[in-house]
Amino acid sequence: MYLTVLAINMSVKSLLFRAIEYLKFFIRADTIYRVHSPFVFKIAEQVLEEKRAYYFFGRAQAIRGQLQYNNKSIAHVDFGSKGQAGGLMYRKSIAEFSKTSLSNAWKSELLFRLTVLIKPTKILELGTNLGLNAMYLKAAAGEQSSVHTIEG
Repeated sequence: MYLTVLAINMSVKSLLFRAIEYLKFFIRADTIYRVHSPFVFKIAEQVLEEKRAYYFFGRAQAIRGQLQYNNKSIAHVDFGSKGQAGGLMYRKSIAEFSKTSLSNAWKSELLFRLTVLIKPTKILELGTNLGLNAMYLKAAAGEQSSVHTIEG
């Protein structure tokens, strides 16, 4: 599972509070037009209810397809393996990685739309894996942003 953190001009605690408030409002509302918070309405309208396909989605789907059929083998170190001090190292194909660890396209597109809405200048992604969601983040945030990724 990927943990993606958008580093924006508000504290993580504030962002978490806003996300919880958003969920409360959205669950109570029958439609997005009954959502009273402007911030929550904006998320519902521009992120959750948005059906438009952005320019990047087609390109990302092509890359996703290439990853799913790429049989190139890469080294993988599993640091959580059976108490091994240095981790267990083995080789695995990119296709095998993509089957078990790529986010669904709709989740990546949701992340893209949220990033477009928030417009962060600095993004930190934890659990990068093959880097597909990092590409979604960078494409959504634009050239003036920076994306930092950590895999481990």
